Amino acid sequence: MSFAYKKREFEDIFAWAEDGNSKCFYCRDKEDAPLAVALVHGKGICHACLERFEIGHLGADRHVVDHIAPEFQSREEALRWFKQYGEVHFVDVVDEEQDDVYIYHFVNDPEKYRKYQEMLEEMRSKGHLVHLLDDREVEMSYNSLEIHKDGRYSIVS
Repeated sequence: MSFAYKKREFEDIFAWAEDGNSKCFYCRDKEDAPLAVALVHGKGICHACLERFEIGHLGADRHVVDHIAPEFQSREEALRWFKQYGEVHFVDVVDEEQDDVYIYHFVNDPEKYRKYQEMLEEMRSKGHLVHLLDDREVEMSYNSLEIHKDGRYSIVS
């Protein structure tokens, strides 16, 4: 069974918690169903949603992900776990004083992400220097995911 309340776009949980009347960030149940996990300002995710949860937009879902993700023992273990929830692409490795940090893109919107990658490839093939684009739509098509070799991770949103 698919998760009916999967986030398709970024939504700021802090802004929602300030303005929202419901307690669950996903189903928006007005009946105040008991929360499984309080995430921000006493609001979060209810039991029914947590049981069926699927990552939709990693930036919006990062608080639930931090709650449900196990403690990983290695980069490979963390990467396998994230890949079961979505499309993940390798980007780079950064050597931060021998604690290698692997940078990935977790794809939130595959269609927009592919268009973005095609555009970057076209620019490279023409010999253009490729800079980060200041385009909110492109930016929201993925989240950067940093995974250390010991399994620690950070979701960059």
